[in-house]
Amino acid sequence: MLWLIYIGSVLLMIILGIRISHCSYPVQYMANAEERPKVEDICGYNHALGRNFILFGMLLLIVLLPMLLPMPYAMLMLFCIPFWAIGFMLRCMQIQTRYEAQSNKKN
Repeated sequence: MLWLIYIGSVLLMIILGIRISHCSYPVQYMANAEERPKVEDICGYNHALGRNFILFGMLLLIVLLPMLLPMPYAMLMLFCIPFWAIGFMLRCMQIQTRYEAQSNKKN
């Protein structure tokens, strides 16, 4: 049963990455943001953000692997998940900042 959660969460991240890559409007990765990012290169921004979701989905595969092992190894997962989440958010913010800065240079 636990492996269903494991595979489901990894597939969710990868499918979200694929869907984001094909959107025609700039995707906001934060749920509490009021407005969409102001980027001119929407396709490039969405592809970069989609690749980030896919990459961190594959990293989640590695991070959650201890969940399938006996208990002492499963505790390693609790140590790794916060670093995975912080890295994911920092990379998303970096992508958004880069594409917004490119839009500001053109204006």
